[in-house]
Formats: sequence, structure tokens, C-alpha cells
Amino acid sequence: MIAATNIDIDQAVAEGQFREDLYYRLNVIKLDIPPLRTRGADILLLAGKFIGDFAARQGRKVTGLAESTAKRLLGYQWPGNVRELRNAMEHGVAMTLFDKIVPEDLPWKIRSHTGSALFLETGNPLELISFEEMSRRYIAHVLKAAKGNQSVAAQILQIDRKTLYRKLQKSID
Repeated sequence: MIAATNIDIDQAVAEGQFREDLYYRLNVIKLDIPPLRTRGADILLLAGKFIGDFAARQGRKVTGLAESTAKRLLGYQWPGNVRELRNAMEHGVAMTLFDKIVPEDLPWKIRSHTGSALFLETGNPLELISFEEMSRRYIAHVLKAAKGNQSVAAQILQIDRKTLYRKLQKSID
């Protein structure tokens, strides 16, 4: 059995809000998964996966996100976590008139969000990095996962191999 909660279950047991016997029956392996808003590039990775799934299901030729949309996703706090991101990408694929989802294709709540860029857990804006730097790091991460294979990395990133090569050259210069 797999169970999930967004409350502090240990505290709920201590306060008598959750049955202690049930807690010990269920608590075999405990996984603490941080909220989506603190996982940086995971947002873009998941968005790309959802876009691919929904584009195939809807028969649409949507290949990814416009850069401005990626920035918007990274600046949003995601109170609904991965479910909210998934729904937003389904909405974006259905609404877009282009091959990339633009901010206007996002649900109103996300599109109209004017919050600041993604904060790290410390909340210190001085620790923020530029979108270009985040993209560079993410590309490096994908390349590492692809064991240096640029063709595989380009497929994962949903970009042309030549585009990946140019981005790599730009980050070296």
C-alpha cells in the first residue's frame, strides 16, 4: 500500500489526530518528497514529459515550451504540486496555436502570476541564477544522464541536435 499526505504525520500521531496503530502498520518505508517549487529544473523536465504525452494523446504537434513560458513556470509556486503542473500542461497543449506553449496558453492562475523568480529554500534572491545559467546546468545534467550522447540528450530535451550543439558551443565561449 502506498499512501501520501501533505501533513506532518508524526505530529498528527503525537497530537492524537491520526491513529498510532495505523501509523505503525503503514510506516514501513517513508519517503519525503520536497514540493515541486523547490525542485528547479524538475519543473521543466516534468512539463516536457507531460507535453509529449498530451500532444500524442490529442494528436497535436506541440514540441515544448517557449522560453518565456519556462520562466513563468519556474517563477510559479505550484501549490497543487505535480498534479497542477500536469493539468497546466494539458491545458497548454489544448490551447496553443503554435508548436511551443506560450504564456497565454497557460491557465489564468499561472499566466497572471506576478511573483518573483524561483527562490531556493533559503529564500535569498541573491542565490537566484539566470534562466540561461539554469538552462546550461540542465543541459549538462541531461548530457550526463545520456552518458555524453548528444543525439539522446537532444531527444530528451526535445530540441534538434544542431540546436543542442550551438547551445553547448555558446556555454563554452
